[in-house]
This record gives sequence, C-alpha cells and structure tokens, in this order.
Amino acid sequence: MSKKFVIGALAVLGLLAVSLTPAAAATCLSWKTIGGSSMCVAWATKGVQVLVTFRDGCFASGEGQDFEACQVTVTASGSDSIAFCGSPLHPVRVACNQQFTFGPTSLGAGTANSNCVEHEDHESAAGEAHEKHHCVTAATLNPAGAVAAGTACCAAANAGTFLDLTPIEMDTNLAATYFGGGNEVLPCTPGALGCNIQQTCSINPKKIQFITDPAQGREYQCNTECVGDACAPPPPPCDGECIP
Repeated sequence: MSKKFVIGALAVLGLLAVSLTPAAAATCLSWKTIGGSSMCVAWATKGVQVLVTFRDGCFASGEGQDFEACQVTVTASGSDSIAFCGSPLHPVRVACNQQFTFGPTSLGAGTANSNCVEHEDHESAAGEAHEKHHCVTAATLNPAGAVAAGTACCAAANAGTFLDLTPIEMDTNLAATYFGGGNEVLPCTPGALGCNIQQTCSINPKKIQFITDPAQGREYQCNTECVGDACAPPPPPCDGECIP
C-alpha cells in the first residue's frame, strides 16, 4: 500500500540525509511519539543544519488519499561560536562570543520545506501488517539572526567580510505538531498532538571548518534538557484573583 508520508526537506539539502543516516540520528535522541509516529532529531554544522526522522504513521488519511500531517519548527541559539571572515578561498577563522540565533525554520506540512525523502517499505510475505515507514527531512536553519554576531566578530578582529558562523555550543528547540488533531504542542506521548524538545548541543572546535557543501557537515553531540511539559515556560503572572 502506497502512503504519501510526512514532512518535507529542502530538496537541495537532501544530501544531509546521506551524511547523517537515520541510525545516526537515533543515537542523539531517544525516540518520542507524535501522532502515532516515532521522531528523532540530529544537528550538524554548515551554519546549523537539522535532520528529522518520522517513523510509523505520521500522516492522516482523507478522501481516499494520504497527506502530510506533521510540522516541526526549529531554532538554535548561544554565544560560543566560530566566525569565518575574508575570502571564501582563504577564510579567516575567528573565535566569536556574540549572541547568535538560527531560525526559527519550519519543515513539513504547510511550509516551503515540504519535500519528503521517503525510505520505502521492505514488506514481508505477511503484507501490510509488517510495513515499516519512515521519512527523513533536512534543512539549513535561517542564519539571519547570526549575521550580526558574525559581522561584529569579523570587524573586531579586522578579518574582513563575514562569511559564515558555526556554533561550538548551542541551545536548540524543536516544536513538532501533528495537524491531524490540532496545533497544540503537548507532551511527547503516544497519540499526542505535539512534542517540544530542548537540547544542549556541542562540537569539538577542531572539527569546525569553513564548508560550502552541506554533506560535509559534522554532527553535534546533544544532551536532552527537557521534553514535553517539562519545557513549558512558567505561567504568566495574573492580575487580581487567579483562577486555578
């Protein structure tokens, strides 16, 4: 049975799915469940790249046809990075302690990044009951919030024009939503409508290079700080009488 299966990727960055395999992605975060689908995320250099894998059912059926039903919005921020300055042929590497932000960047249903790289089933003779679906999507995060940081560091070092910025350490946030039932970002439990995940990711600075090919990105090591409700911000203070 053919299924059009979740979430998209920037087509030009499909190579990221080769350099960061689903197996590698699975090591960076325990599988969590959204809308009946397991989910995993991995992060890589080249600015900041993200790879998300959905498995086993992140879709909704209607009018006899399956359609994409999941979306993720990702951001990365911090103040410990390497800026590259000068000429692309002879880039100058500069330590940078300016605050940076990559994203927010959205992938999946209703976004520009909606071309899924689907990995097909390998069905047994028993048929559909043994189907295994998974879909890999990847994108480079919007670097607009990092340009000012990199430009300031290049200017302070008198190193020429800003080219790129790569975090050494960063705080990441992924908010996944299953549109089969709503837009809320809820706990990552089976059948939930969403999943919010915050991680702290880092990489050995010696592995950071000026690259133009996303497939040459190096993977970050990440620790999960919180998942689901644990990531929710505290409620705002109430004026007057608070209603429990």
